[in-house]
Amino acid sequence: MALRSDEHDLDQLDRTMNDIDSLLARITEQDRLKELRDLWRQPGWTSEPEFFLFSSVLDDLLDRVSGVDKAIEVVSRGARMIGA
Repeated sequence: MALRSDEHDLDQLDRTMNDIDSLLARITEQDRLKELRDLWRQPGWTSEPEFFLFSSVLDDLLDRVSGVDKAIEVVSRGARMIGA
């Protein structure tokens, strides 16, 4: 039985939240960043263009993850305000 509030499909919100939870867990459990760190610590690994590429992508990833953190905080705060 689907949980519904008026015309809103609350089950869809649950499915989306579960997808977010699963993706965040996969990213942290696999420790892919440690693998990269081990690779670029090898002697002679990187050239100036490679360093530019990797540092730029890592800066972008940091911005994206920070954005996810901020978005979760905004949604949480908004939900608490609505429920008050």
